[in-house]
Amino acid sequence: MTQPQRVEHQSTDKGSVPIYTTAVVEQPWDNYSATDHEVWRTLFRRQREMLQGRACREFLDSQDEMGMSEAQIPKFSELNALLEAKTGWTLIGVQGLLP
Repeated sequence: MTQPQRVEHQSTDKGSVPIYTTAVVEQPWDNYSATDHEVWRTLFRRQREMLQGRACREFLDSQDEMGMSEAQIPKFSELNALLEAKTGWTLIGVQGLLP
């Protein structure tokens, strides 16, 4: 596995933080296990409950509109078709965790 490489520092109100880069990878959606989807389900439910009254209605509606639900981990390819059409943005997978 490639270690993330520090490429620059960015100043924030908390001080200087390193910005990292790493390899872009395909989402391994077909390799997700039933346990992976169950973890997603648990976290999605918890997050949606916490967001009620905290997140704007447009954010929650947009998740629903893009088909994001507790049913399964979203497929980037399906989300990207909707996201790019609406915003011009797309999701990508990256190798490893980014700080």
